Amino acid sequence: MNRYIENTMQMIAKTAVLALGIPYLIVIAANVYHGWPSSRGEARYKALHPQRVYKQNYLILEQAALLKWFPLWLKWNQFYRSSDEASKDHTYGRNGNALDIWKPDSISTSDDGEKKGSKPVVVFIYGGAWGSGHKAMYGLLGQSLANSLGCVAVIPNYSTYPKGTAPDMLHDIEDTIHFIQSSELIKSYGADVNNIVLVGHSAGAHLAAQLVVNLANSTKPLKHQEPSCIEQGCDTNSETDHLDRSDFENLYEKMDSNLEESEKLYIGDRDLYQSSINAESSLNNAESSYHKVIHSIKGVVGIGGPYHIMDHYHHETWRGVEDFSPMWRAMHGLENFDQFSPTVTVKDLDKDQTNKLPSFLLIHGAKDTTVPIISSEKFAEALSSMDVPVTLKVLVDGGHAEIALDMMESGRTFYDPMIGILRDWMKTNGIHTAVH
Repeated sequence: MNRYIENTMQMIAKTAVLALGIPYLIVIAANVYHGWPSSRGEARYKALHPQRVYKQNYLILEQAALLKWFPLWLKWNQFYRSSDEASKDHTYGRNGNALDIWKPDSISTSDDGEKKGSKPVVVFIYGGAWGSGHKAMYGLLGQSLANSLGCVAVIPNYSTYPKGTAPDMLHDIEDTIHFIQSSELIKSYGADVNNIVLVGHSAGAHLAAQLVVNLANSTKPLKHQEPSCIEQGCDTNSETDHLDRSDFENLYEKMDSNLEESEKLYIGDRDLYQSSINAESSLNNAESSYHKVIHSIKGVVGIGGPYHIMDHYHHETWRGVEDFSPMWRAMHGLENFDQFSPTVTVKDLDKDQTNKLPSFLLIHGAKDTTVPIISSEKFAEALSSMDVPVTLKVLVDGGHAEIALDMMESGRTFYDPMIGILRDWMKTNGIHTAVH
């Protein structure tokens, strides 16, 4: 009897060690890899709170569900290696990333006539929590979009963390559009380079939305250098790169307030005067560039996007993953969340600026636990309150990844619903495709 009790107690002890020890070892290893919470001035040992430990282990177990994507993973890898429909690895922009260009199967560079300049350009911006992803994963999707929408699809790599942070990623998407507008190859595919649709999934949806809001806000444009200047090795650190309109207004105000002093400035320091004129000319050219970019963007499609970064941070905290996520690092800390939240920043625009915004299509899965549907609902409400055209589509049985990945091939659960939504919305908003 005593022997039986002793064996039972030993088994209970071993079970307890396994039940407690293994989950804690997993979490400790994860925190060593990603960095402890104390890196933000928080209590290091909050990471070892029992509730948090088991939340994180539950999420790790959930990753086993990713095995269902293994057959599709094999397909997209094989397809990307063997496909000859794409023109791959074009270097673009200031950060030296690369992009791929996908054309419909039936179109060659020699096709002309009614096909010339008739196709929109769809830029697909993948997700990955601002810290992962690669264009090679989405070649099958690029080809599918090109065929089903009758468009030229462009898929860029961008500067995910830690290579870059949110401003770098936004610059990359902007530079992608500059590349498109100057690409003779894309034009040879019959594309209208001033008829661009940004389609983003998850973090990519956030970047697409934030970019157009930034571009519309001409008083706070992104610092941009024309690709041609980059290629020629221009000095990107000149003083004029850091001037904004207020610098010139202050100068002119001083000159107007005292004519005698202004004449002295003009006569005595002609170089300074001429420098101010050159710098203002540079600024005007940059603003013209921003306008050219935003006027070429005819629509933004956000699929399962997090548009309010603080809200998403709270959701990540509830899931116990906020310290593992690259998001707060990519956004330069919690204090900067609002400036990277299109739900917030769109409300800073005036009427003239909101009139520059394209139409939005927000698609979300009702069963998305990675980015809750309220994210798209709140962004749609914010856009609507500013009189920006917006359509919200909810897929009742949709989750986070499948509504985007299922567009890779016909026959998958959400292929027809997603492609149908995109076609109808593009038609309604006058974005004409080569598919009739």
